[in-house]
Amino acid sequence: MNAIPAKLQEQLSPADAEVILRRFPEHIQAALIARAAEIEYPIAVSIISSITIAIHHPLG
Repeated sequence: MNAIPAKLQEQLSPADAEVILRRFPEHIQAALIARAAEIEYPIAVSIISSITIAIHHPLG
């Protein structure tokens, strides 16, 4: 079985980012889009950053 290189596993394609984005409520989508525009990075970066923060700093 061929392993997928680690670099490919760590990236989120624009198409995958769009699918994930559309799963969030509209207010979360708007916040992620606004953050991506603010930092001038693709939406995938905003999604990954938000998920990473949520994992490492859970609410409650």
